[in-house]
Amino acid sequence: YTTLFRSISEILKAKGLTQKDFARLLNKRDSEISKWLTGRHNFTTQTIARIETALGSKLISIAH
Repeated sequence: YTTLFRSISEILKAKGLTQKDFARLLNKRDSEISKWLTGRHNFTTQTIARIETALGSKLISIAH
């Protein structure tokens, strides 16, 4: 999951988005996003899909 947190942080930086902007995109509190970005959250596949949609970027891929 560390790679996932880094990926989200890198995408936010590349898009010029703040943690607060990210929280707004996902309709979440800043404190919840903070937990996400510091590795204190276990993501569900549904949450990952919502993040990918909000950021317009792929975070994970599953090889066949």
